[in-house]
Amino acid sequence: EIQSGERFMLTSGDTIYAENIGVRVMELFPDYDCATTVAPGFAKQVARSEPFWIRVQMRNDKVRKATGLTFQTFDDTMRETVESLVKIGGVKPRMKASSS
Repeated sequence: EIQSGERFMLTSGDTIYAENIGVRVMELFPDYDCATTVAPGFAKQVARSEPFWIRVQMRNDKVRKATGLTFQTFDDTMRETVESLVKIGGVKPRMKASSS
């Protein structure tokens, strides 16, 4: 039963650093040739998790029970986002030389 005033913060709990996004995308789309480093000049702008977040637990069992919500995996969300950017958003991925 949901108590009056109870709040939920919805998050997948996945941690991914900017320089790892390209690696994750290439795992999902092996023919893509993605950047795997942060461009010079932007490295200082990339946010890192503060140490206090190490103690935070990310759980979704309570909100699933209270609302019946189901969550997608990070990879499913990433895959669908990339596919949408390519199909709808006009993004043209750089392909690996062996895929041409």
